[in-house]
Amino acid sequence: MQTRTSHQTIKLRWCCICNSILFIFLLGLQTSAANYYVNSRFGNDDNAGTTKEAAWKSLKNLSNKFLPGDNILFAKGSFYTGGFVFTSSGTAEKPIVFSTYSVEADVILKTPRKELAPIFEKYGAGPAPSFTNPDWNMLNGNIFRIEGNYVVIDGLYFHDNTNPPGSDHKNKNVQKLGAVYLALGTHHNVVKACEFFHTPVGIKVKGAHNLITRNYLHDATEMMAQSWGPIAIMIVSGQNEISFNRVENYGAYGGPYGSDGGVIELDGVDDDFNANDINIHHNMSVNNHGFSSSRSQPVLLHRQS
Repeated sequence: MQTRTSHQTIKLRWCCICNSILFIFLLGLQTSAANYYVNSRFGNDDNAGTTKEAAWKSLKNLSNKFLPGDNILFAKGSFYTGGFVFTSSGTAEKPIVFSTYSVEADVILKTPRKELAPIFEKYGAGPAPSFTNPDWNMLNGNIFRIEGNYVVIDGLYFHDNTNPPGSDHKNKNVQKLGAVYLALGTHHNVVKACEFFHTPVGIKVKGAHNLITRNYLHDATEMMAQSWGPIAIMIVSGQNEISFNRVENYGAYGGPYGSDGGVIELDGVDDDFNANDINIHHNMSVNNHGFSSSRSQPVLLHRQS
């Protein structure tokens, strides 16, 4: 009787151990990071998105939940219209990264020249993926509206965003702009090595501890509203770093000041403004209507131009 009981106990323990191992294995599968692929020329939004052959087509699935360490990769040569709200967060060790992919060099070398066109379309080739949102009714012209933390946006091309339908001290529509919009309360996000062309506000920074670096913002020359010229980077919160960016031809003639716009605006008109302790250094300004200005009370800057 004792032996049978002992055997039953051992069997029960082994079952518990096996179940625990299986649970840990399944949990690991659920929390492991993955690559997701988006290709406007080849993909389908009903695909899984986890391989280049099963890429998504549009921005539709990017409002899904993603895990720390995930990479969301856009095919080079692809193009997208509209915007999305991104609420997922990475961690300091495992940020979520938006970047690019393209066909590998060895594939090009092994493929006959006449057969390359569909390969380029399927696996990406050419210029950086491009993004535009010309419709104010779609997220106020935002393309990447980031509401998460530890997110990296690397090497993308943004162009031809909308102006607001008027702006005053009541609706404050200018304050809602930003091709890349880092929302209030976000932190430790990075925008780097991106290009912004003809974007009335390229990057809006409402969060803290963010890094805006090595971007190229250029050629926005139309007034956004009666008293607002185009602005490359608008900052609302403190504890941010703006460094090694190149900004060219930002500003417009017109409005009550004769001309307006420029590289960096400390946006005191924004209701959430609290932009002390901003580190601005090693940026290049070429033919803009000003480098930095503040529609606010004096703030503390650490600046090297």
